[in-house]
Amino acid sequence: MKVIDIVELTNGSRIMPDVAKELGISKDTLRRRLNSVGYKYDNSLKKTVYKGEESEKNQIDNLLISDLIQKKAENNQKKTEINQKNIRKKSEENQNETVEILNVGQKVGNKSEKNQSDFTESEILALKQLVHIVKSDEAKLFLELASLPQSKESKKSSIVIGKDIHEKFEEFAKPFSNKRISKFSLIELALYEFMKKYS
Repeated sequence: MKVIDIVELTNGSRIMPDVAKELGISKDTLRRRLNSVGYKYDNSLKKTVYKGEESEKNQIDNLLISDLIQKKAENNQKKTEINQKNIRKKSEENQNETVEILNVGQKVGNKSEKNQSDFTESEILALKQLVHIVKSDEAKLFLELASLPQSKESKKSSIVIGKDIHEKFEEFAKPFSNKRISKFSLIELALYEFMKKYS
């Protein structure tokens, strides 16, 4: 089916949810796909109309809707893969930093007992950094995210949870958004840890 066919169906005899269901997507996804190529819903006319460049209309009208849906899905998959790579890279950086500090700590630990009170400033700083990293939940989280099995495909899923738990999770996830850790990654990690614990 072409984009123009979908628009004509939704403006004519069919409603958006039915057409979307037939295509195997949600009505919101279908609406977003149509919006992305210039088709917007006009409340005064009560139908979907083209609001983009008139010179591009024929080209867009002849696009297959399956191609439009597939392109967006591929773009979303690429974004997910990039986010996972960024998380793994950050985790590796944290691991390397931890190993480096542990090596300094090992050298300090190898000093004889009589010389242990003679720490240099750099050794004291390294020990403080080590303690800070070991106590850091952030470092633990990055290491856990890096240990997730790598998946080439993502599966979208809706879940129903209690409002209180949802609000607590939203608050929990806020600080991680600045570190490019998505809520999806946190949920995936939580499910993975839960299955590991109870299987």
